Parts: sequence; structure tokens; C-alpha cells
Amino acid sequence: MLYLQRFRFGLKRLFLQPALSVPVVLSLGLTLAAVLTVLSVYYTLMIRPLPQIQAPEQLSVRNLKVDFGATSVNLLNQSIFAHFKQHLQSYGQWGFVSAVTNERVQTSQQEHQLTRLDASAGVPELLGVQLLLGNSSTAADQNSGVWISETVWQQLYQRDAEVIGQTLSYKGKAHKIAGVYKDVLAIPTSPEPAALQFWHFFDDTKQKSSGQVNFGSSGVTIFRGQKQPDEATIQQWLQQFLQDAPELSKLSIVSSQRDYRAEILGDKVKLIWLLLAVTLTLLLIAALNLTNLLLAHYQSRSQEFAVQMLTGCSVFRLKLLVAVENLSLVLPSVILGVLTSLWLVKSLPFLAGDSLPLLHTIRLDAEVLAVHCLLAVLLLVLFSWPLPIPAQLASALSASGKGQTKQQNSVLVNVLFISQLTLSTIIICGSVLLAYQGYRHIYTGYGFELVNSYMIDTNTKVDPGLVALPPEEMRASMLHYQQRNELLQQKVRQRWPEAIVMNSRQQPVDSRYTIRTMTDEQRNMPMTFAVSRVDSQYFATYGIPLLHGRTFTAEDSEQAIIIDLTLARQLSAEDPAQLIGRRQGIEHIVGIVAPVKNLSGLPMWYVNSKPLFTERQLLVVVLPEGQSLTAAEVQQTFGEFAAEYPELKVESMQQHWLNTTRQDRINFYLISAIAATALLLALLGIAGMSQQQSRRKRYEIAVRMATGASQRQLLWFAGRHSGLILLLGIMFGSALTLLIFNYISGYFSLFKVMNWQALLLLEMVFAAVALVAMLWPCWQVVRHDPIQTLRNQ
Repeated sequence: MLYLQRFRFGLKRLFLQPALSVPVVLSLGLTLAAVLTVLSVYYTLMIRPLPQIQAPEQLSVRNLKVDFGATSVNLLNQSIFAHFKQHLQSYGQWGFVSAVTNERVQTSQQEHQLTRLDASAGVPELLGVQLLLGNSSTAADQNSGVWISETVWQQLYQRDAEVIGQTLSYKGKAHKIAGVYKDVLAIPTSPEPAALQFWHFFDDTKQKSSGQVNFGSSGVTIFRGQKQPDEATIQQWLQQFLQDAPELSKLSIVSSQRDYRAEILGDKVKLIWLLLAVTLTLLLIAALNLTNLLLAHYQSRSQEFAVQMLTGCSVFRLKLLVAVENLSLVLPSVILGVLTSLWLVKSLPFLAGDSLPLLHTIRLDAEVLAVHCLLAVLLLVLFSWPLPIPAQLASALSASGKGQTKQQNSVLVNVLFISQLTLSTIIICGSVLLAYQGYRHIYTGYGFELVNSYMIDTNTKVDPGLVALPPEEMRASMLHYQQRNELLQQKVRQRWPEAIVMNSRQQPVDSRYTIRTMTDEQRNMPMTFAVSRVDSQYFATYGIPLLHGRTFTAEDSEQAIIIDLTLARQLSAEDPAQLIGRRQGIEHIVGIVAPVKNLSGLPMWYVNSKPLFTERQLLVVVLPEGQSLTAAEVQQTFGEFAAEYPELKVESMQQHWLNTTRQDRINFYLISAIAATALLLALLGIAGMSQQQSRRKRYEIAVRMATGASQRQLLWFAGRHSGLILLLGIMFGSALTLLIFNYISGYFSLFKVMNWQALLLLEMVFAAVALVAMLWPCWQVVRHDPIQTLRNQ
């Protein structure tokens, strides 16, 4: 009965003392929600069995990549896999799979976008994916048949039991549905497959090795077996393969092998551990803050606790009663944490984007909720156990509250306060520095102007080129397409007279770069760069500074090139200007421009782009700000030629920038939110500690004020203790920030070289804001009428 009364008292306090209950429930509940969400991510990705994958510990993934220095490209395709499997099939089961997202397919005259999984026959069985209907992937009719996923079967065919034999069309060809598999998302392909998927299998026993390597259809090789082939065996196969494909022998090819789960997670494991450490630190900061706040609350009830002990209540029972009382604070916090975490888990695909795999499979498991309840119990003990028990019960009962009475558990209060300040400094400094780096990466240092630019891509299905044409037909075709290009430009200029129309095949923010590797003959050093085809207006239109030489002219051929300063310094570290006129193979350098930030991350090599001599036409149109360009408007402008371009696309450079930086911007906002949360928790703790000290000294402050002390002297008297603790906490936090930064900078590329000036400025700003938060409660006490304060005592 007594415990029930205490619980009711706690519920009443929840509503009658909002200054105590609201900060506790909100700060603790939201922090628990963050911890619960990250724990769900950790459990799903690191511990829970992978969905639809049988015995993933027996699986491994073999990669084959071409190293270009600053970047690497996956080399494995169907032909290379067939060559690979032919020589290593004695070791166990091998399978190949690649993914193509947003594949346009038609079912019953309706168009949908699905993920196409191109795989060798038997891959679902190799992975352990359950077959729901039809024949397995090893069926005879592989080339014309496809296998759909359960979600496709449910949403597009309404779980029709007669779906086998119906057709699914893509790329203008109808394929019979041969079976239905369970959805499988845990496949280490790039991009990650979606639940709306279908399988298309090839017979790897009939594939032949080919020197033609299509990087766009690369995938991964999956192995299930007892013994992996050693590195010597892999190198032996690689040498044999390069003999069959000598044109690849100059490339730097690297082979690697990883466990199946490790391949899916990749470097995301480091991110998961970092998120777990940050959220647990925030929880610890909140717990220390609230413990200090409750200790101050208990200090005001010392007489009540003394009466209970004099009536026979033991220390253990008193702490247990306080724990039951605090249950009314912890329980709403736990409920708020669970509800908020459910919303966060549903929002993870938007919040995390490409940062984490298998986001759609994350949920709140019973194991995670059990850990959540355990954390709640630990918090309840932390809030209730350091109860300030009066050492002298009689003096506690007779205390009038006048004068500066000795505070109970003052050492514990100070240690808790310094600890939470230290942790807050670490989180605030680290997250703000990361947010600053993210801001600079996203919003600064482009090297070009983000103008209102659009790429018009006719994107025709047939693009035969001119390779197989006789010379006379080639010249005629070139003239035809050049005239067509000029006509399309003319139509666009007539429709948008203020527009700048260019023959450039790229915009500064573009993903259609060609990566090229060559050896500088004069210095005998390899170079890797991105090739961009632009015209003479390109650099002036996008505001890219010309440093040396000149830009392209109408008379220049495609052998005229312009390089950026980064590539120029690789060619000539002494004086890049001497490169003007220098020949690189059949090309010659006519200019050097400033480097720009591009998606490839490589130095730029610009080629003078002539009008496209193919059916596919590319135009870049730059409009004045405020105007827009759509595919429907372009098709209407093309008039009678619109029918020749049924798949015409218009891509805005600004929209493309938003799409490509979406994940970076989300990360920036999340890191900023972590910094703001840590700062808010720190300021609440500082203000609470200062308020506690000021209230204990309010009688002395009133006496000093009545006897003529100035407000500055009173502020110093009221805040000197909290100020010393504040200084110690920031100093310890700064030192630990440096140690932690130096330790984890070797594991995370986003932690770059420490910016000492930024760190010092950040600490000064934090100290100033914390000082204000500390002095404000003191000022609230100082500004009161001293006579009124003395009368109230």
C-alpha cells in the first residue's frame, strides 16, 4: 500500500511540478528513442539472421576491381565469371549476380519500375531463397523466362495462382514467368535491390570469355564451399585470363574476398559503431544531467527523508520508495522512447538513404526491447540510489534553511557535473567539426557556378555509330546528323531566345564521365582522369576560370584538349604554364582551367566536342534564373522530329545536384541535430547546477545585497563554484576530444586533419554560451528584492 501511495505521489508530481517532470520525460524519452533506433539497426545488420539467406556464414563474395588510383571500378561481368568458374569450379558452388534498378517492364499494358537481377542459374538455390511457385532457376528455358518476387506477384498479379506462363515484357521483348521466389534484399550488389524485383538467369556453362568488358553490367561472385581457393590460385587464374584478354593487361586489377555479411555491410560497420557510441554517450549525458537535477530536488526534501528514517524506515527501503516514485518519470520516458523510435525506424530509408543497407528490414525486435527495458531499470537505479541521506537527523529537522548549509553528496554532484560537461564537450566539438566539414563539402568549393542548366538527352534506343559504315556513307551520315543537330539547336533557340545552347555532352554536375588511364611519356608516370566533352562556351557559361592558354574555338578539332590545374601539376610540378602546346599522344594542350568538384573525384581532361554524328543528340541549355525546361516543352519544340525521340529526357543540373548530394545533406542535418541536442543537454545541466547552487546561497546573497554588495560581486559569489567546475569540464573534454579524434581518424575518412583554429573558436563559443547559461539563474536570484528574500526565509 505504501509503494502504491508513493507511485501516486509520483504521478501527481508529474503534473504539479512540470519544471521537473517535463525536462526529464522529454530529454530522457527522445534520447532513449535514438538509442533504441540505433540498437535496432545494430541488431538487424550485425546479429539477426539475414532474411532469406541460408547459412550466410558459409557464403563468401569474390570481387575483381580495376584500381584507378583515386577510385576503383568493379570488373566482374558474366563473361569473366564464366571464365572464372570454369577454372575454379572444383572448389565448390559459384554464382554471379548483378542488379539493375528502375527497369521499365510492362504487365497487362501497364508500365512498372522493377529491379532486375541478372544471375547465373542456381543462384537463388545457392543463397537458400525459397521457391513459392513454378520451376527452379535451373529450368531449361532460361533465356526467355523470368522469375518474379513475391511482392511483384502480390502487387502486380494479386497472387494469381495461374501466374506461371503469363508474360512480363522489358526491352521490347516478352518473357514468360517461370516461377515465383521470396523477396531477397540481402544481396551485396550495387545498387541495392528493392522488393519489387524479377530474376533473369543465364547459363554460365555456355558463356565464353571475351575481351569486351562492360563496366556497367558488373556484379559480384558468390561462393559456398568448405575451402576457399588461395591467393596463388586466384593469381594463376588471373594470369591465364589476361592472356585471353591482353587489352586488359595494362590495368591494375585487384582481387579480394570477404564474408557474405561483411560484404553487405562493407565500411558501414564503422558507421554503426560510431552511431552506437554517440547515442549511448548522449544517453549518458542526459542521465547525468537528470541525476544532478533530481539530487537537487531531493536536497530540498531532506527534512522529509529525516522524518521517515526517524519513524523506522531503513535506508534501503527509503531508496526503494524513491525508485517507485521515480517510476512515474521513467515509465512515460520509456513509452515516449518506443513510440518515437517506431517513427524513426519507419523514417530510416529517408533519413539514412544509401548510408546503411537493408533499411526496410529493420524493426523493433523483442531482444532490442528487452535491452531497452534493462536500460530503463538502470536509469531508475541511477536516479534513485544516490539519495542524499542526512547524516545528522536532528540537525536536518531543525535546519531553518538560513545560511549556506552544507550540501549532501557535494562530491558526487561535482563529479557528475564534470563528467557530463566532459562528455558534452566531446560530442559538441566532434559533431560541430564534422558538420562544418560536411557544410564545406556540400555547399562550397565547386569551382563553377550552379547556374540554371539543363541537359537534353534524346536517349534513342538505337545508337549504331559509324564504325561499320563505308567511308562515303560515313561522310553522308556525319553530315546528316550534324545538320540535324544544328536544326534542333535552332528550334531550341527560337523557343527560348535568351538561352545559351551548347553541344557539350556533360554538365559540371554529371555522372556520365569517361574514366581514362594513360602514361605520361616524358615523366613515365601513370595518370587517371575523367574525360568531359564540352564546347567553346562551356567554361565561360559555368564560370570556370581559365588559368593559362585559351579556350576552344570553332576551328579546333577533337585533338585539342584543356586540362585542369590538378592534372597539369601531375604533368609538370614546376610550371604548369609550360604545358601549353605540349602534345599528349595525338592530342595537344591548348589551355589550363581551375579544378572543379565533380562526382568522379578525378582530375579533368576536356575534349572539344563536335556535334554528335549519331542518332542520339545531346544539348546543354542554360536558361535565365526563374525559367524552366521540361521534356514535354522540348518535344513540343522539336515538332515533327519529336516522334524520332520517344525516350527524350531533360535533366536539371540543380536537381541533379540535389539528388547527388541528398545523402550528404541528410548526414549534415543529422550531425547538426546531434550537436544541437548535446548543446541543449549541456546547457540544461549547467543551468540546473547553477540554479541549485544559487538557491542554496540565496540567504547569503540577500544579506550581502542588503549590506551594499554590488551585483557583480554577488554574481561572482553565486557562480564561482559552478564556473570552476565548468572550466574543468571543458578542459577535460577538449583534451579527450583530441585523443579520440587522433584515434578514430585512422578508421573514418570523414575525420580529416584537426582544424585547431576551428576547435579553439568552438570551445570559446561553447564556454561563452555555457557561462551565460550558468549566470542566468544566478541573476534571477540576485535581481530579487533582498528584504523580500529575508522575510521569506
